[in-house]
Amino acid sequence: TNVGWSLLTASNKLTFQMGTDNVDRLIATGSTAMSTLIGSWHHVGMSYDGTDVFTGVKLYIDGVAETVSGSQARTSPTNNDLVLDGSVPFNIGYGGIGAMNGAVDQASLYTGVLTEANFLTLTNSGVPLLYADTIQTNLVGFWDLQIQTLDATVVDSVGTNNLTPFS
Repeated sequence: TNVGWSLLTASNKLTFQMGTDNVDRLIATGSTAMSTLIGSWHHVGMSYDGTDVFTGVKLYIDGVAETVSGSQARTSPTNNDLVLDGSVPFNIGYGGIGAMNGAVDQASLYTGVLTEANFLTLTNSGVPLLYADTIQTNLVGFWDLQIQTLDATVVDSVGTNNLTPFS
């Protein structure tokens, strides 16, 4: 089974997982109980440095870095087995070990590793397309999900990475 990449909620915590199956996967979990955030919008994000251990994952809520713990690391990765080229799933809000209970408004994907300062700026600006510096040049995908319907293709505003939603 292709696990791919997922940013989701598992055991009431913001969680990132990636891997090629349910055994060979990296799982990184944040420290904030997501149930404490109910009732208002929050900016969540993750950054990954390309290593195969949970310490290479940074999770952010409202621009503030989470304390991250890990339960697994990739045991037998191969170069480019998880390239974001459409051959493996990329899930936001769902991913085999859990799902978010809520809505996703805007999603963006960048090349390179974003810093805590970058995430705080994105949180405060609200719209990554209006943030013009090095982050803007690294933006490779932006999807405004608020203006989409569940049965339509979600159009990438900056690239050609259109998405097919599922519920």
